[in-house]
Amino acid sequence: MDKKKTLCYFAGGLLAALLNTLFFVGVLLVFFWNTDYIQSFNATGANVIVFFALFVGIQGVVEALVTCAAGGGVSKAVAKIAHNV
Repeated sequence: MDKKKTLCYFAGGLLAALLNTLFFVGVLLVFFWNTDYIQSFNATGANVIVFFALFVGIQGVVEALVTCAAGGGVSKAVAKIAHNV
């Protein structure tokens, strides 16, 4: 379907950012949820899932979009150069 694999490069960039954020913040919350430091951010008393969404927020969306564009472009360029060598 995608003979030049362009969609794959950009999907890989997007998934890299999403999975990195999910794993990092997820592990952070699993191990440090009950600490005073994390609970100081959780002034509303929200549950873990709502806190995760608020904690990541706009920065996570911007990071995912930028990584999708930059990672996809760089991956496509590197693949093109690597196949010409």
